[in-house]
Amino acid sequence: MVPLGFASANALPETEGARGQLDFSARFSLTKQIKFTFDAINITNTGTFRYLKYPVLVNYVARAGRAFNMGVAVNF
Repeated sequence: MVPLGFASANALPETEGARGQLDFSARFSLTKQIKFTFDAINITNTGTFRYLKYPVLVNYVARAGRAFNMGVAVNF
């Protein structure tokens, strides 16, 4: 059994692969009192990829998914 991390000289370090994420954000003021917001997070649905020392030794793969948020703010 080979230990993970950097605990000993023969341990396999865990490395997280490079990752790009595309986000979008928009704000629109209809009047001074009414504002709209829109956010799109992780549009490309990029995941997280971790491996042990070499990319062929996959240790962890996850996808957080896309998220969309809309909002309205009204000031009285």
